[in-house]
Amino acid sequence: MATITVFTIANTYGDYIRSGWRNILDCILRLHKLSDASTLMPCALVEKTVFGFLRICQRLLPYKDNLADELLRSLHFVLKLNDRVAHTYCEHITQEVTGLVKANATHIRSQMEWHTIINLLSITARHPDASETGFDTLIFIMSQGVHLSPANYILCVDASRQFAEFRHGLAERSLHALDLMAGSISCLSPWSHETKGEEAAEKVSRDIGEM
Repeated sequence: MATITVFTIANTYGDYIRSGWRNILDCILRLHKLSDASTLMPCALVEKTVFGFLRICQRLLPYKDNLADELLRSLHFVLKLNDRVAHTYCEHITQEVTGLVKANATHIRSQMEWHTIINLLSITARHPDASETGFDTLIFIMSQGVHLSPANYILCVDASRQFAEFRHGLAERSLHALDLMAGSISCLSPWSHETKGEEAAEKVSRDIGEM
C-alpha cells in the first residue's frame, strides 16, 4: 500500500513537486531495501518498486536536470537485485531502460550516470529473452556516434565486446557488435581536438590503452 501511495503521488503531482523529490527518492529506496530484506523471490512489492522507479526516472529526466545524477545513480539498486528476481524481470527491466535511454539520451551526461545504464544493458548479453532489446538500445547509443561521448565511450565499447563474445548469441549480432566497436573509432579524433588536455579526454586515452 505504501509503495502504491508513493508512486501515485509522484506520478500525479510530479509537475508540482520541487524540493520534495529527494524525499520521494529516499522513500522509494527504503521501500526497495525493505522488499529486498523480506524476500528473495519475485513479488509484487519488488516489481512495483523497480518499475515504478524506472518510470519516474523516465518522466523526470527531461526537466529535472538538478536531479539527473541522483536519479541515475539511484538506479544502481537494480543491479543489486537477487539473481532470481533479476532473471525474472530482466526482459521487462530492459524494455523500461530502453524507453528511458531513447527518450532521454541527451539528458544522460556524466560517466557515473551512464555507468548504471550501460551495465544494465551489458547484463542482457547473457539473457536470451532480453538480449535483443538490450543490443538494440546499444545500437541506438553507438550508431554513427550520435550519443557517444567521452563519458560513455569505454562503457559502450566494453558492452559491445560482451555482446560479441557471448557464445549463445547469434553470429550476426556478434558481427554487428564488432562493427559498432570499429565504427566508434571515428569519434576519437574529433574528441582529441575538442578536449585536448582535458581530464575526460586523457581518461579515455588511458582506458583505451588498458583495453
